[in-house]
Amino acid sequence: MTSPIQTQFRTIDGLSIRFAESEHRDDHALLLSPWPESLFAFDQIWDRLAEDTHLVAVDLPGFGHSERRDALLAARA
Repeated sequence: MTSPIQTQFRTIDGLSIRFAESEHRDDHALLLSPWPESLFAFDQIWDRLAEDTHLVAVDLPGFGHSERRDALLAARA
């Protein structure tokens, strides 16, 4: 079965960050993956949410397929 989530990558502050975006709608929602998951945690509900809402889901740095930077995951971060 193919996932409804189509991913892309963008370089932000030198890190390759994976994200997904649905078609544009009037309402918007930013979906942050539950720790320590990836954006595919939303696979089962993506289509339903995307019917009425423009979705952007992000793999936080160091999770899913986003690159990590040790300083971002340090206890003092």
